[in-house]
Amino acid sequence: MNLEDDDVIMNLEDEDVTVNLEEEDVTVNLEDEDVTMKDAFLNLLCFDNDDEDEIERNSVEDWSESEKDYEKDVEDDEDYEDEGVVYPCYNPSIDWKSVKPIVTMKFESPAQLKDMLIDYGVANGYQLVFTVNDNNRLLVRCGIEETNVDETGKKTKVWKCPFRLWASRVPNDDSFQIKTLNDQHACSRQFYLGSLLTYSWIAKRFFKEIIRNPEIPLRQLQQDVMRKYQCRVSIGQCSRAKKKVLYDFDGGLKEHYARLSDYKAEILETNPGSTVKMAVDTMPNGDIYFSSFYICFKAVKDGWIDGCRKVICLDGCFLKISGQLLSAVGRDANNNIFPLAWAVVSVENKENWSWFLNLLRGDIDMEDGVGLTFISDQHKGIIEAVKDIFPNAEHRQCTRHIYANFKKKYRGLQFKSLFWAAANSTTKQFFEEKMEELKTISKSAYDHLMERNPTTWSRAFFEVGRACDVFENGMSESFNSSIRVARRKPIISMFEEIRTFVMRRMFSMSKKSKSYQNEVCPRIRKKIEVIKKLQRHYDVIGGGSNIFEVRSEKNAYAVNIQEQSCTCGSWQLSGIPCRHTVAALVFINKEPDAYVSNWFKKDKFKDAYKHGITPLKGSIHWPKTDDIKPLPPKEKRMPGRPKVKRNRDPSEKEKKNKKVKSGRKMTCQNCQESGHNKRSCNNEKRDPQPKEVKQKGEL
Repeated sequence: MNLEDDDVIMNLEDEDVTVNLEEEDVTVNLEDEDVTMKDAFLNLLCFDNDDEDEIERNSVEDWSESEKDYEKDVEDDEDYEDEGVVYPCYNPSIDWKSVKPIVTMKFESPAQLKDMLIDYGVANGYQLVFTVNDNNRLLVRCGIEETNVDETGKKTKVWKCPFRLWASRVPNDDSFQIKTLNDQHACSRQFYLGSLLTYSWIAKRFFKEIIRNPEIPLRQLQQDVMRKYQCRVSIGQCSRAKKKVLYDFDGGLKEHYARLSDYKAEILETNPGSTVKMAVDTMPNGDIYFSSFYICFKAVKDGWIDGCRKVICLDGCFLKISGQLLSAVGRDANNNIFPLAWAVVSVENKENWSWFLNLLRGDIDMEDGVGLTFISDQHKGIIEAVKDIFPNAEHRQCTRHIYANFKKKYRGLQFKSLFWAAANSTTKQFFEEKMEELKTISKSAYDHLMERNPTTWSRAFFEVGRACDVFENGMSESFNSSIRVARRKPIISMFEEIRTFVMRRMFSMSKKSKSYQNEVCPRIRKKIEVIKKLQRHYDVIGGGSNIFEVRSEKNAYAVNIQEQSCTCGSWQLSGIPCRHTVAALVFINKEPDAYVSNWFKKDKFKDAYKHGITPLKGSIHWPKTDDIKPLPPKEKRMPGRPKVKRNRDPSEKEKKNKKVKSGRKMTCQNCQESGHNKRSCNNEKRDPQPKEVKQKGEL
């Protein structure tokens, strides 16, 4: 893995960009990997491509009639060479529904004439057939060819509709012209036009709709074609049309990866101080393939250092193209997501996480991790990489993931309530009490949780002074959900979507911070209002000027206002006064807002968003570099369809007032317990209970 050591940043104005799409025909061979577009990253494309895809046309088995027509019309070509005659020329800007072929009309190319005839056929429901179709001549008929048999048994082929158009290339002139035309029709309107209506035509007409809504269902697209154009198309045609639009809009994958060096140079030029790194893999044959790409903008890392708590959520998610997106997400003063850095890697493993965290360490200026907290799932690559790169950092594991694994083996409300009571414990005494209760119920359940290192998932063991008592990785998953559509796009388009998302967010949050009236951020104030309602259940006994004993029916807690501590431990962990502290503050007529940690104040919120990302120019203005132009990574196809959404735990899918159907319960034939079978049973063998024998006549 080779690394290029260049730092990078980016900034953009938070303005809505609107681009007018011209409905011009677009054709790209989707199977040709070398096909690329000139500017497929930032701007919508106005397509003007004469190299139209080869369109499948209805063919005629006996071409003798067509060849005779061709020989006859070629003799008349010299009649159209008079330079003094002014012929009508086709105007592609007129409304496609009103186009109509005219004899002697000239076209730039056969492709332009064919496009016009397709529009003409679709608009009027004519089933046109291209019986002769090459680069120099074109013969078009309408309807269906029939075979007539006369009295002598001779077979002749005739067309039901008299429409006939002959066109050919003009000698000594690089243009195409309609030479003969019978524009009379004797056929009824057709709703199925066969191969005349291609997926390219659908893509051209629904370009705007698909770009605005890339997730448009194929059934809806099929219905829209029928409603708008009275034509029946297949789901396959709609699928290919949608794929073509997205491919043409985003550009070829090869060009995306080849222009990563230019994209990197543009970020570094417009956002000095940012960090952008690309790593590649060199094959023995000399081919260079993309491996990973890291981005951290100067404005973002400065905002995190100035205004965010030293808590970072780490997570990886799958991409539609190939590889995975690694991200580091912080928390601002209002408990919102604060995207810090992101990178695309080939696979989520220890090596790639170590590469990512090494770069992140240089950006956040925390060499050994003192005073830093990470939150992640139980991925072994993250756990080992954090130990190596940040040996002194606190690493919390997502409690929801731990419970999801715990619940697979130990079900029931009792196990659930004891687990979450132990996880939410803010003192070691309360944690041990709940774990002892669990131990009396199931020794194996107790051992299962103790093996998962409680210091990483129970609040009782978390570091104090971080102003964060969170044990779930919800920030990362919220970020992954926010960029769900972007993750379906090619790599540079995806990076641009993420950049503009972060850019708009920073601008809007900076604007919002000016409207805050109170010193404490809104979400924190809501929490305090809830705590104020709970404090009325406590009795406060003064023990000094700043020391109080707060009692409930069962427990008593010591609150020290000066040291900002409570024996429950919640105030020290979260930075927000707990219910016992609020009860003491109300007792001495003081506002709890004054005792909230500075990390939740309006000034910190402003500091986080005072830096702006500098806008980037369009891709046609990017610097042209001579750096490495890697090939796309070799695709590793896994079984099944690639997943975009995260796997949700069954408990998250439960809906209120929903009737749950109970199916057949599995019973183990070894221990006679339900929930598993004999193959996975580790219990001692038990004899089944004898069946109750009913006497004759009993119900």
